[in-house]
Amino acid sequence: MRLGLLLPNQGVVFGATTVPELLELADVAERSGVFDGLWVGDNLLAKPRLESVTLLSALAGRTRRCRLGTACMASFPLRNPIVLAAQWGALDCIAGGRTVLAACIGGGPSRGHIAGAFDSEYAAMGIDPHERADRLEEGVDVLRILWTQDPASHSGKFFRFNGIAVRPQPVQKPCPPVWIANNPHVFGTPQPGVLNRQIDRVARLGDGWMTVGATPGQFQESWGRIKEAARGHGRNVDRMESALYYNLNINEDKAKA
Repeated sequence: MRLGLLLPNQGVVFGATTVPELLELADVAERSGVFDGLWVGDNLLAKPRLESVTLLSALAGRTRRCRLGTACMASFPLRNPIVLAAQWGALDCIAGGRTVLAACIGGGPSRGHIAGAFDSEYAAMGIDPHERADRLEEGVDVLRILWTQDPASHSGKFFRFNGIAVRPQPVQKPCPPVWIANNPHVFGTPQPGVLNRQIDRVARLGDGWMTVGATPGQFQESWGRIKEAARGHGRNVDRMESALYYNLNINEDKAKA
């Protein structure tokens, strides 16, 4: 088991922390030898925070050992994957091949204050929120095509290009790992023979899986189903990684924590 630290980059927006404090926290975490990864949260307008790729670029120049990633990139369906391929490829070069892009579909149309903010965000971007799962899946394909082919071509539902190239290409070969973040345990175990799209999406597309708030039993069950489905797709499950995300309060005073 390896431990990662999620930096509170949303805290910059409401005054709970500062940019220098975030960078110092990364320094302390790496020097401690306890943490193998540094992660940052991601949203654009709905839940604003210090932008993830920009912050990771600063961390790439500040650290030498820890892996750097998003937990998770909720804005992925809103981002143009051609632009993101160039940004993330450059980040991987700056970091010397230490990046992990964990993508998720983010928030969607539903009730509540936060949901309303997501609706406004998608409207501002001119994107139908009901397309976010399809955009994630095609976006992951686009990233890998651009990271492994020069020149590259693609013809899909949302993106089409012919004979373009992202240069320089990432350090990691064949390309930086792309994890899929979702929570299939929230919906319980489906009936036999019924495809769970969340499980299948990780099995088909993910170099790894990240989930949040699962019990050990829920994690074990879902991870087992993902690996079984991945084998069915001809994937090498021994190369796939997994991560369990929890929010913890660390405090010198146990009662306060």
